[in-house]
Parts: sequence; C-alpha cells; structure tokens
Amino acid sequence: MQADQPVQAPPRAGGMKNVSTILIAVAVVLAAGALVASLVITGPAGPTGATGAAGSNGTNGATGSTGPRGPQGNGTIMGGFHSLGSVAISNTCTDLPYSATITVPSAGTSVVTASVTIEVSHTNGAGDNVVVYATTAFGSCSDTAGYAQVPAGQPTATYLITVPVVVNSPVSAAGTYTYTVSAATAGTAWIYLAIGNVVFYPG
Repeated sequence: MQADQPVQAPPRAGGMKNVSTILIAVAVVLAAGALVASLVITGPAGPTGATGAAGSNGTNGATGSTGPRGPQGNGTIMGGFHSLGSVAISNTCTDLPYSATITVPSAGTSVVTASVTIEVSHTNGAGDNVVVYATTAFGSCSDTAGYAQVPAGQPTATYLITVPVVVNSPVSAAGTYTYTVSAATAGTAWIYLAIGNVVFYPG
C-alpha cells in the first residue's frame, strides 16, 4: 500500500492585505493632492457685483480762520463838489468856493465833468461872454471848458446859461490833487449853480 502524498497548503491571505494597504495609501495621496490643487489653483473671477447705494454726506467741518487782508486794488477813485448860490465873477479869475480833492496812487488822468449854470446880467447893445474853466491851480483859470454868451442884440434881462464841462487833466505822479471850476468875464455875471465830479483813471 502506497503512503498518502502530502497536501500543499494554500497560500496565505497576507499578500492581498498588502495590496489593499497600498491602494488605500495611493488613494489618500491622490485625495490629498487634489485638495492641495483645489487650494492652489485659482478659479475664474466671478462677475462684478452691483454698485452699492451712496453713503450719506458727512458733517461740515469747522469754519476756517479769516485770511489776511488783500492789497488795495487799482479801482477808480473819484470825488465831487456842489455849489448853489451866486458867486460874483470878476474880469480876471473867480474860483468856485467848493472843490473836490482826491488822492491817487500813481500817474494817470483825472477827468473833470461838471454842469455850471452862469447868471448873466445883460444890457441890450453890449455882448456878454463868460469863460468857464476846470482847474487844479486856484486863481489861474487854466483848462478852458466852455462859454456862456449873450449876443449884444438880446433884450436887456438876466439870463441863466448852463455850460457843460468835460476836461481831461493829466496826473504826472501819485499824490493829492484838488479840482474846481472857475470863471472870468468883462461883464456882470455870477456862478449860480455848479455840480461836478472828478474821476481818476490810472495808467
């Protein structure tokens, strides 16, 4: 009788366990890599959101301090005079007792404008002529401005004649200047009314 042959035992299940362990490890590594990749790689930008509503205005700040005073400008400088009453006119030169004084900062031109009413006592047969001046030198009767005339043939009477005055008076330098009107006549006449202004223009 032959002896029984030895039976070979089946392989152990340990080899399969090792494979499973390796696969699990690989899966963990891949999952970890995917997680890291998702954190590192930036996705496309989303659309811009709508503009928010405007905020309310802030409160006003405190009032600042007043700044320093600016320099004086080169505006127009003016003065005036007004005379009502009879001032007898001589045959040399009679100044109006009223005047306008202005102080100017530079050279330029003073423009004297006035309305002067002359009262003339006229006798028929003799002509009357009154010369009106705008002046800065009293008693000089400079800068002839106009005339008040009554022809000889006019009836004997008292005449009121208004003479317009416009004179440009040069100013050579800064300073204070006084202006008035004057008159002269060989007849009998008075300055009855005079209203005038002086305006300075620099330059």
